[in-house]
Parts: sequence; C-alpha cells; structure tokens
Amino acid sequence: MKLKRSTKGFLIVFVPFFFGYLLGLATAGCTSDRERSKEPESITYNNKEDIIDDDIADEAVEPKKDEEEKPKVEQKEIIYYRNRLKYASIFRDLNEEHLAMARKVGLSQPPKSRAEIANNKRLVELHNNDLYTIYNLRYSSPYLTRGAAKELHAIAQAFSDSLKSKNLLDYRLVVTSVLRSEDDVKNLRRSGNPNASDNSAHCYGTTFDITYTRYDRDNDDTCPEFMQPFELTKVLGEVLLDRKKAGKCLIKYEKKEHCFHITAHLNPYPYIIHPVGIRADSFGRNRRLAAKLYQHHRRPLGEYGRKCHHFTHLRWQIPHLAKHRAIGRPRPQIDASCL
Repeated sequence: MKLKRSTKGFLIVFVPFFFGYLLGLATAGCTSDRERSKEPESITYNNKEDIIDDDIADEAVEPKKDEEEKPKVEQKEIIYYRNRLKYASIFRDLNEEHLAMARKVGLSQPPKSRAEIANNKRLVELHNNDLYTIYNLRYSSPYLTRGAAKELHAIAQAFSDSLKSKNLLDYRLVVTSVLRSEDDVKNLRRSGNPNASDNSAHCYGTTFDITYTRYDRDNDDTCPEFMQPFELTKVLGEVLLDRKKAGKCLIKYEKKEHCFHITAHLNPYPYIIHPVGIRADSFGRNRRLAAKLYQHHRRPLGEYGRKCHHFTHLRWQIPHLAKHRAIGRPRPQIDASCL
C-alpha cells in the first residue's frame, strides 16, 4: 500500500508527539502516587528548650524596627503675587565699573594668601546669623571691608523686613562668594572656571555674591509651608533695586553663576547736602536728593565745586537745587562732619 507524500509527513510529525504525550501522562501518575505514599517525618527534641512556640519563632524571624517612620508633612506652597522684574536689564553694571569702584574704596592690593587676609585689620570676618548664611566657601574667604559688611547686613535686613511686611515666610540669604586671594584665584582657574581673573572685584574686599537659586531657613523639611526660590527672588530683586536707586551699591545679574554680583559703595556721596537742622546720617529727602543728583550726573556732588559752608554758586550749576529757594525751604548747606 503506497501512501501519499502528505500522509507520510503527517505521520512523521504526529506519531512521536502522540507517544511522548502518553509517556508524560504515565510518569506524572507515578510521581503523584509516590508523594501520597510518603509519610511525614517526625521531629524529635532532645531538650525542652529546643521546643519553640510558633508566635515566638515568628517574632524572632521578623526584623525589629529601630524607629517608627515619621509621618510625612504635606507642605503648602506660598506664592508672592507680584510680577517678576527684568533682572538682566535692570542689574547690568559692567565688571569694569565694579572693578573701578572696588579699587577706589577697597583694599589697595589684593591679598596673596588667606593668612594675609586674616591678619588685615581693615577686614571684618563674616559669620552665619539670622539674616544670611555663608555658604561652604571653597575659593574665597568670609571677609569684607567694614563698609561692604554693613551693606551686606543692610540688604539682608531689608530682605527680612520685606518678607515680614508682606506676611511671607522667614528665609535667609545665602552668600556664595566673598574675598579672594591670589592663591584662591589660581585654584579657581585650575578648576576650569572661566570667571577666574586676576582683575576681579572680589580681590579687594568690597564685592560679594548672593545666590538667587537657594535660600535658607531652620527646619525646612518639617515646616508646613514653603516658597519656591524664584518667588523669594522677586522680593530680593525689589530690595536690591531700592539699594541701587539709593546709590548704595553696583549690581550685576549673573545668569551663568546664578547670583547677584554686588559691589558696595562705602561713601558714594562725599558731600551730603541737607537742609539746616537735619542730621547728615538721617534717611529722608536729603538722601533721596543726593541719590538723584548722583544718578543724573554720575559723580559725587562735591566734584562740582570747592567745599564750602554755603553752596550758593552750586545752585546755578545744578538745576535741581533751585527748587529749595523757589518753594521757600531753608537754604541747604554742606555738613563737613559727614566726610
């Protein structure tokens, strides 16, 4: 009997599969019978101490928790509903201006090492306080001249007062760079920082950097409320704008370094104009007038003429001073005690 080629192929594939299936059923049945015939092994204990209760054994196996997990606090975000200032267009004082001011009012020469910085009597050491935090300084030392230290304290105090007046959370500023010695500049250049320059305003003790990406406060993780850094930067921008308008400092917004580069004016107005009977260190219309004059003419008022008790001749050189006589105010004078 001759079979077709298709039938032969079917038998070649089907027959081994069929017999393999039957063999598998037979072996499975045998193994199940053997498992049923097995008797449970009996465990003998020589001592009573070897017998352990199930509850005790479970407790011994389970790992003990050293500390209970602290409940996670859901923090609520606080938003400062004000428009963001254009920092790059407002704070754009050039590095050349910072360097010129630093050389004029700062140290005469950059310090060579950190040991020389510590022995300089013109410098004041900065410490962490309730207003600002000194970041882990790797390429600078926490020292400034007295005038720059006062300006940093004034900015931090104004920032704290502004937060309180707006009913916002209490945060501290973070200072990231202060005074650099020549050794610090060399180490910074080796690290690959392109801003490492021998002609840096940081070498004269009047310049410091305040970051705008990080702010500090106590128990930040456990507080129920928080604020984003860009919201706090709105408040800091308003404070710095007021200080800049008052002629207290030069400010540059550094986008790559994520900070405000600030150089303090120790005495931007060597001759302070004020009406008779008003102290030179008072904060009033006399200070605003001097700031307006300085911004308009870009140099201290005393450069317009010789120092004198009355400045009638200066009134004709500066049109702003004519308002005093026009509206019947007391004649202003120059107080030499503020020099």
